[in-house]
Amino acid sequence: MVEEFTDINRGMEKTGTFTMTRKKLFQLVGKANSNLADVILKVGLFDRSEIAWRDAKYAQIFEYLREEYEVTQRFGNLDFKLKFVEHNIHFLQEVLQNRRSDLLEWCIIVLLSIENVISVYEIVRASNVVPL
Repeated sequence: MVEEFTDINRGMEKTGTFTMTRKKLFQLVGKANSNLADVILKVGLFDRSEIAWRDAKYAQIFEYLREEYEVTQRFGNLDFKLKFVEHNIHFLQEVLQNRRSDLLEWCIIVLLSIENVISVYEIVRASNVVPL
């Protein structure tokens, strides 16, 4: 997932444009959220088992294994990567939202222009009518 955002960022760096669809961005958001949920819920990195809560020697083994496998550092690295992804998602959502806002602003400008043209036409038509 980090590679995907790296590729997107490199593409924006080279071209200066962003061509991702809203659907693709939402898919990436879903993927990032699923990964975080999997780590928190399924892996249970920071949850002690009932045995570790009941017996002190199992708690010591649990703490030893957490330190041995560097669980805290690995989770910190994962958290850093997910924050990077989150930051990128937020930025890309803003870009897509700005595109939509620009489109709506142009629609308003076009509608106001049409209204002005109609008003000028009606004024000109009314001034050409000869009263009886």
